[in-house]
Amino acid sequence: MRIEERKARDFWEKQGYDTSGIMVQLKNTKNRRRVLGLQNGKIVSVWENTAIKLGVRLEVVIAHEIGHALGIAAWSSQQPIMQDKAELLYNLTLEELKPHDTNKN
Repeated sequence: MRIEERKARDFWEKQGYDTSGIMVQLKNTKNRRRVLGLQNGKIVSVWENTAIKLGVRLEVVIAHEIGHALGIAAWSSQQPIMQDKAELLYNLTLEELKPHDTNKN
């Protein structure tokens, strides 16, 4: 497991979520839609090359997509990392994206 994935999992696990059933796939293929990541059930796919190109930290994209796999909706008021599309989280760190309230909803 890469350090970026471990950081992303730790972000959620420190809040009491179980990420053990989630599979993360890192991709370096061209992607026409400039998508940073996708989630399908418990599978998270992240385009590393696109994240680098857009200046979004890989651990932030992974954490954002893991949030979807955990069932957390975008724009969640309790989870700043979920409040926007991953590509709009440009240059932010996981530390800056800590939730306002660490209680799960």
